[in-house]
Amino acid sequence: TLTNPSSTDTVVNYTVAGTTNANDHGLTNGTVTIAAGQTSATIAVPVVDDALIEATETLVVTLTSIASGDDQVNVGATNNASITITDNDQGIWSITGDNTVNEGSAAAYTISFDGALQAGEQSSIRLTLTDLGTTTADYDSFSAAVQTAIAGRSELSFVGQTLTYTGTGSSLADIVINLNAVNDTFVEGSEDFRIDISNVTSTTGTNVSIDAAASTVSTTINDTGLTSGTFDTATWSETGHCHR
Repeated sequence: TLTNPSSTDTVVNYTVAGTTNANDHGLTNGTVTIAAGQTSATIAVPVVDDALIEATETLVVTLTSIASGDDQVNVGATNNASITITDNDQGIWSITGDNTVNEGSAAAYTISFDGALQAGEQSSIRLTLTDLGTTTADYDSFSAAVQTAIAGRSELSFVGQTLTYTGTGSSLADIVINLNAVNDTFVEGSEDFRIDISNVTSTTGTNVSIDAAASTVSTTINDTGLTSGTFDTATWSETGHCHR
């Protein structure tokens, strides 16, 4: 804006900066003209509605100098304005998988991320296995199974119980975890365990979540050694009296 109208057109140079990039909007460094007799002009900012999940970003437009016009017109102290661009895309984690598995076979679990993180942004979830009657001797290493599932995928890492996805600007392919149920020699009943995803975080803020209806999978291991073998836990006794 001008504090007073000028008798000639006033052309003002401006620059564009902030935390956005060229993919977020269509505004570049340029000029804006305040017509003679007017006190203001508008710089339009065409915001790009992409499909990427990203953090809230700030666009800063700064008036730098007068390109042409009345030589008494100068750029004042208030020479910039900020615009906040809020993302409208959502990312959702989920897990599905086998509810039963026989000893000696593998149960498959699929972790999915619905959406695409902007390159460099990250989202993490906690991935846990809870025994509900099983022991760690009943299945192969869960951590090793996860590491095998993400081997060769630079966008994924698994440390402790934390699975982290670093955005590439494209959708994340499903993560398929195969967990083998150990075929032991014990004759035993069915045993259960559960796999959960929880504790979601994201560098993009609160626009990444976990599907509450697909955050856990319970699996039953069925014993296949029913005809021979060793009982897992058994105590036999017999008492009585003999009468003649």
